[in-house]
Amino acid sequence: MATVTSHYARAALNGVKRKNVDVSPLLQMAGISDEILQASESRVHTEQLSRLIRGVWSRLGDEFMGCTPSRCKPGAFAMMCRLVSHCDTVDALFIEGIKFYDLITDDIKMEYRTASNRREFVVTFLDPDCDHDNFFLEFWLVIWHRFVSWMIGTQIKIQEVHFTYKEPAHSAEFPYQFACPCVYEAQETKICFGSKFAAMPIIRTQRELSQFLKRSPADLMTIPESDESLSAKIKASLLEEYDVSKGFPELEVIAERFHSTPQTVRRKLKDEGENYQKIKDNLRRDIAIEKLLVQHVAVSDVAELLGFSEPRSFTRAFKQWTGVTPSAYRQNKR
Repeated sequence: MATVTSHYARAALNGVKRKNVDVSPLLQMAGISDEILQASESRVHTEQLSRLIRGVWSRLGDEFMGCTPSRCKPGAFAMMCRLVSHCDTVDALFIEGIKFYDLITDDIKMEYRTASNRREFVVTFLDPDCDHDNFFLEFWLVIWHRFVSWMIGTQIKIQEVHFTYKEPAHSAEFPYQFACPCVYEAQETKICFGSKFAAMPIIRTQRELSQFLKRSPADLMTIPESDESLSAKIKASLLEEYDVSKGFPELEVIAERFHSTPQTVRRKLKDEGENYQKIKDNLRRDIAIEKLLVQHVAVSDVAELLGFSEPRSFTRAFKQWTGVTPSAYRQNKR
């Protein structure tokens, strides 16, 4: 269960628009209305974004989504995944995966640096102007990190992520994508992680990989980040014990649950760029979209489930989250 800013849906269509291809069928297939697409504060479900990306891949015949000078034929990523599935460790996987893409494209250059206590995955686009919103660059970092994490069955904890550009307007999404400090206007774009992950073994079977690729890129966008953070643990606790009759517990209850004090919880959440109210609001938003879009629950029932006194209050809140009313959101999905 997850949602992302509609910025990613808009940016995913940039390559299509540059090639003067009509985007309406792609949006209709993904269940994203133009109203949702254009609202800067709106959210889309990761299921919708996944369908949109698959549609762009198919329509352009390009896994790089028109964000590079030359196209990358569909199937390249799957072939790379099958190739590296025979590797023994994380180090070997990165090295062999980069070798594969060096053979098929000059548009994206990657480098894997090893040191005694650190690993760096560096990515450079030959022509950044083709990806002027940096959508595919960020997507590329995410899918490599999530794919490798999935292959070893352990979430790789990123220490830092570096970007060569200024902090973008959608940077509020980065704590959920990378869960680490971000460095902007850096000399290169890269993700950095500890060397303790370098020798971890590849554990996935060919059958598991086949199922994973069938769902791609959905799983690559929804595999959760490391659950070591306090915010992730609080979210998991709230989801597990949510009671419609009681709503979400007060911060004092959460602090006691984690054998801490409210002041300590506030401080730790602040260090992670979070606060308790924000966690609750985001959880309500994502539950609402999940119930309406995937589980087809009635609007009035969703309002009650989330503790709203009446459907009108829920409708106002939902429109703030997504840019449209719950009914319009569901109708567009249909």
